[in-house]
Amino acid sequence: MFIKDKMKLINNVIIVLDDSGSMSCLREIVIQKYNEIIADLRTNANQSGQETFLSLYTFHSNSTLRICQSNINRVKGLSRNDY
Repeated sequence: MFIKDKMKLINNVIIVLDDSGSMSCLREIVIQKYNEIIADLRTNANQSGQETFLSLYTFHSNSTLRICQSNINRVKGLSRNDY
């Protein structure tokens, strides 16, 4: 009898957001779209059974790692206080 090992697929997603002052006029749209992306990633991961990890970087004069390889089911949405 043959037993085939299943290879577990893992998604690693990196999002980079511009946190400079020039983005202030788009702030609400960026927050909304980021939250939509997180919700879609979470839904897809749960429906497919595929583990998905997210890293979030923001930048203005320097880059900052805000989320480091966090399971998508633990990632919180972005708010005005965060971005």
